[in-house]
Amino acid sequence: MRNRKKKKKNSKWIKWSLLTIIVLLLGTIGYTYFRINNAMNKIYNPINRVHSEVDTAIKPDYVKTFLVLGLDKRPNTNDKGRTDVIMLIVMNDKTKKITMVSIPRDTYVEIAGKNRKSKINSAYGFGVGTTIATVENFTGIPIDHYVLFNFNGFVKAVDETGGLRLNVDQPTAEKINNQFPEVHLPYGDNQLLNGTQALYFSRFRHDNKGDFGRNDRQQEVLKAFLDQSKNIRSPLKINSLLDVLGDDVRTDMDKSTIYSIAFDLNSYSSKNVEQLKYKATTGSIDGISYVFISEEEKARISEILKNKMSEN
Repeated sequence: MRNRKKKKKNSKWIKWSLLTIIVLLLGTIGYTYFRINNAMNKIYNPINRVHSEVDTAIKPDYVKTFLVLGLDKRPNTNDKGRTDVIMLIVMNDKTKKITMVSIPRDTYVEIAGKNRKSKINSAYGFGVGTTIATVENFTGIPIDHYVLFNFNGFVKAVDETGGLRLNVDQPTAEKINNQFPEVHLPYGDNQLLNGTQALYFSRFRHDNKGDFGRNDRQQEVLKAFLDQSKNIRSPLKINSLLDVLGDDVRTDMDKSTIYSIAFDLNSYSSKNVEQLKYKATTGSIDGISYVFISEEEKARISEILKNKMSEN
């Protein structure tokens, strides 16, 4: 009789314990879902597209194109900021190749829909839609999606992936460390950089290449991120990243599109990434410095990108 009562008591205790665990688990899942949903509501930012002259029919369905924009916005100001990073990325899902090209931020262009010429990074002052249309007109390539991030978002994304492996030359590291001792940027091949170190490395331009060298480093960072991001391509880890980036990233891709692209990226490698460069000159108009890219050079890069899109 005593054993029967004891078994009944134990059974009751187990049931209550299981019920408590289930309630706590459901509560945790619910709270996590709320946080992810809240973050995604901030990140997801569909926009009104501005008309461009580009022919959308030139892009096959198996090709995806993205405009990556890094925003330089000073804190505690009403200024919208300007795009410090302007990078066009072409993903060919048949060849599993990625082609990227950076446009120097001071490039002298026609701002789409504004009947004026200025630096390409000033297009953002009229909105992301104007920036996309301006880049489409400049490159001749239709753009599917955009990703806009600020410097905080960049640092968080790199740290969330566990850092980036990059080759850092000694002169660059020494110049950055002399100017910003708190960064402690290491030098040598295959150095593991945290978010802050990768940010300073990608933004450095005080060498003989100036902004052109910075564009090269930004593309190297993106290649490294492609490899390292293999660690975060499961839905659970993507959700964790979205939660972290909620205040610092905007895109017109919804969650299902992000999941789909992350899944597709599993079949890509940085070894199949081609980096293109514009040949350019520098000069000034009315005392303002610009980067000038000729019509012939624009056509050359545009033709390469179109060929990369049509490969299968």
